[in-house]
Amino acid sequence: RRGAVLLGTGEEVKVALTYGSLTGLTNTIPIKIKTLPAIAPIPGTLSTCETGTTTLGNPTAGGTWSSADMSIATVNATTGVVTGVATGIVNIIYTTTPNGDGCTNSTSASVTVNAPPTVAPITGNVNICTTTTSQFSDATVGTTNVWGSDNMAVATVDATTGLVTGVAPGTANISYTVTDANGCTKMNTTSVTAT
Repeated sequence: RRGAVLLGTGEEVKVALTYGSLTGLTNTIPIKIKTLPAIAPIPGTLSTCETGTTTLGNPTAGGTWSSADMSIATVNATTGVVTGVATGIVNIIYTTTPNGDGCTNSTSASVTVNAPPTVAPITGNVNICTTTTSQFSDATVGTTNVWGSDNMAVATVDATTGLVTGVAPGTANISYTVTDANGCTKMNTTSVTAT
């Protein structure tokens, strides 16, 4: 038979080769259409932040993960944990193990890596006396904004208002952490001296 032949999975066809005007059978090649492994779509949160992570999964067990662009995001080949590297969009690929026919299958999902928010400098009097206060502020407003102190034995800070209170002589770092609508965070700090 001449012309195109549409084969289904598992079906075979023999191809007879001829040369020029010669019509005799010169060779016969058996061709079999092999079965691709079934593979499910990739579920999970398809976004993260620079230096942040998101875990992808696939109900089709035993496969491996890869990233189409590791300058944007890397992925653990076994666990599917994606780590953001730089702002952008990257395809994360899941490839099955070979089946009995030696065939593999793959599926992919686009993961967005978001930039952290830009946070303005902290303002306020950084030299305070014990038992006195200094009002700190920051012009950046995110979805959530939290003040903190790394040495509350020297200076405390109200987590909501940014009011700093000197406790004992020494230094403390006062931080302001902003979380944006994408769930990305950025922290600024300033040093306070209490006397």
